[in-house]
Amino acid sequence: MLTRRTAPLLVAAVLAAAGAQADPSGSSLQAIKMGRWHNAVALLRADQERNPDDPEIAAALGVVFAQVGELPDAAVALSFAEGSARYETRGLGTHASVLRELDQETGARALRTAEILAAQDEGAEVSAWLSAVDDELAFGDLDAALDAGFVALSIRPDSALVQAWLADIHLQRGEADEAGFWLWLSSREGQTYPRAAQVAARMALDDDAPVEALGILQPARRQRARGSAMALLQAEAYLRVGWLTDAEDLLGRARVLYGVRPDYLAIQARLHLARGEREEACQVLRQATATYPHRADARALSDEHCR
Repeated sequence: MLTRRTAPLLVAAVLAAAGAQADPSGSSLQAIKMGRWHNAVALLRADQERNPDDPEIAAALGVVFAQVGELPDAAVALSFAEGSARYETRGLGTHASVLRELDQETGARALRTAEILAAQDEGAEVSAWLSAVDDELAFGDLDAALDAGFVALSIRPDSALVQAWLADIHLQRGEADEAGFWLWLSSREGQTYPRAAQVAARMALDDDAPVEALGILQPARRQRARGSAMALLQAEAYLRVGWLTDAEDLLGRARVLYGVRPDYLAIQARLHLARGEREEACQVLRQATATYPHRADARALSDEHCR
């Protein structure tokens, strides 16, 4: 029976229950915080089964799907979550990156612009502009990437992270001297960002020095500077040295941890070619060119070996 005394308690209990349903469970959030992405997927799926129409859970699930490389699922979940609080704070930039990986350039650019406009402080604004750099590099517009990098630099002129990104842009533009300058500048404070290690390793690979590249990458990965780009660069270095089993093992782990990314397929194809497995290589390259048609590396390999 409701009374003047019990009614407020009942309302409070209902609101508390609704609030508990409006967010991912505590165990899901803990898994996300600790970077246990596959565990987080399982927990968030369970949360979603209990609350299938909750956009906050969908936003969290979309971000985690992106972490494990389940990009189509990530895109669906994040589209459903648009407008929710978690989407606006954590999902918007991820959604842009997912669409970029899926080669949906128009949608990716629109969401990235929205992320930049929504930035609440300098740190968030710089992060969004560096993500825009990543977009432009993926779409092959190196001039636009450089413009976005200099916008980020104008916000944080002394940022070693921004300087490392500028080194990356110049390296991809074929401007090794400029890349070396920005790489040196980014290292003056004594902190090496993963992006700087990747640039230094790629420069070593460009100089046909894969052992030097491994010497750069292995310490960085031991220091928790991990991720798909770092793992794939190390697999590339193993492949160049001729350590095919090590390359295969690392690619297998990268696939489990990060999903199938564009670079993964090109390196996987080259591993097959190194083993004389032409048909297997061409099968991978057909997948790469169908899924990521803008990737010149896979297309060039396919033209050379699969015609």
